[in-house]
Amino acid sequence: MAAGAHPDLVARRDACLVDAYDTIVHTDFSAHRNELPKLAGISAEALFRGFRRFAPALSVGQISITEAYAQILQACGVEPRPGLVRAMADKSRELLLLSGRLYDDVLPFLHTLRSRGIKIAIEPATQIYQYALDKLGVTAAAALFVDNNATFCAGAAALGIQAVQIVREPWEDDEAEGAHWAEVVRSLPELEVLL
Repeated sequence: MAAGAHPDLVARRDACLVDAYDTIVHTDFSAHRNELPKLAGISAEALFRGFRRFAPALSVGQISITEAYAQILQACGVEPRPGLVRAMADKSRELLLLSGRLYDDVLPFLHTLRSRGIKIAIEPATQIYQYALDKLGVTAAAALFVDNNATFCAGAAALGIQAVQIVREPWEDDEAEGAHWAEVVRSLPELEVLL
């Protein structure tokens, strides 16, 4: 059970907003680091420096992956030919599909939510929480947010959404260096008492 949660005191939730990367899906990006720079004709460092620059806009849908790759190529002095940009986007998608895997508890958890009539949104960034609530037709107080990132939990909580951080692996405790959110779970089924 989440820290500080008591099943008798938990309000019924109408929606659950769930982060994607490292919450429901794990992706090994090593193939991205090897193949995409070769395809672009630039260094891996230059590609991922550019990608980090555009990641916030990508995560909220402000730009597409093709727009990001075009801008990264241009910043690296490579002509962003439409064929090259499309090839990079296609290869990126292909590698994501090959290297991504759902955690074992994801499908049972999502099926449980669906069977209880709880609306679900897969959401990666604080800028789109309100958008997700509006699309789902629920208030912040009627939603629960789960993410592996304490900063994103804080963003959801600032809107009045109950936020829970998922820390799946013991080594993540060391990486977080005390940066855990107030409520922490180790698996998705632990959230069910909050819904």
